[in-house]
Amino acid sequence: MKDGVCPKCQGTAILQGLRVLDRAHGKTEDLTVAAYAKPDAWVFKGEVRGELWACVCGACGFTELYATNLDALVRATVEGQGKPAPDA
Repeated sequence: MKDGVCPKCQGTAILQGLRVLDRAHGKTEDLTVAAYAKPDAWVFKGEVRGELWACVCGACGFTELYATNLDALVRATVEGQGKPAPDA
């Protein structure tokens, strides 16, 4: 929906850059995703985080989530899975 058109209803009233919040344990934080460069380590797993943000269709409510810090998330995931880096 970053292109301004909803893939579900073809609506064009797209709300972009909305925060996705986690309200746990008495505090509010941005929801995040995490990747680990060394997932099998006991400590120092090489955690990398990215915050999530949303695009929401103002016509039907369809929502897409996007992550920040993509380069670091990809590097940590690739390292953690022991695979060659994908083409971006």
